[in-house]
Amino acid sequence: MKNVIHGRSQVARSAKIEAPVRLERFSKVADHASMGRMSYLSELSTLARRCQLGRYCSVARFVEIGPIEHPVDYLSSHPFQYSKHHFANQEAWESFERCEFDEKPGAIVGNDVWIGLNAVILRGVTVGHGAIVGAGAVVTKDVPPYAIVVGNPAKILRYRFDAETIQRLLDVAWWDMELEELSGLPFNDIEETLRMMEQAQAHQ
Repeated sequence: MKNVIHGRSQVARSAKIEAPVRLERFSKVADHASMGRMSYLSELSTLARRCQLGRYCSVARFVEIGPIEHPVDYLSSHPFQYSKHHFANQEAWESFERCEFDEKPGAIVGNDVWIGLNAVILRGVTVGHGAIVGAGAVVTKDVPPYAIVVGNPAKILRYRFDAETIQRLLDVAWWDMELEELSGLPFNDIEETLRMMEQAQAHQ
């Protein structure tokens, strides 16, 4: 299967893409970011520098995953102190002496995560497999697997399944299976689907 990448999206040369992915208009995968197969970024969504997006992730419009942060304890919050990015090819700007800025590591989003419209996931945060991030949520801390989080700051509303089912889902790790192996499963019956996947894996 091939990637579906809109001509007005952006993918950095250093980004790692596991085909197939879908990138819609004005979406962006930044430097050293990675994106797993069967995931998609909707219009105007960004996977920022050094962030990771797993497999089978659904990202709505206007989502920011790992936006770059600014210092709060320097002289200024402005990036002139550590970055040449904004005003290139100007003599005073190019020769200006700067200091280092140790930004937080990128956000890590697991597999099978749904991120709603206008959500923001801050740098340094890990979103567990199977989680759902509600529209407009601002995720400031780690999200457990299969949790549904909403609000600003995001808080757990509930879990998609009971604890036993969640563990079984994590154990089968269906996102590592080939697409052909998933064909025909009764997806709307989670108990039967898990039973069939567990049985198939037991015979491998």
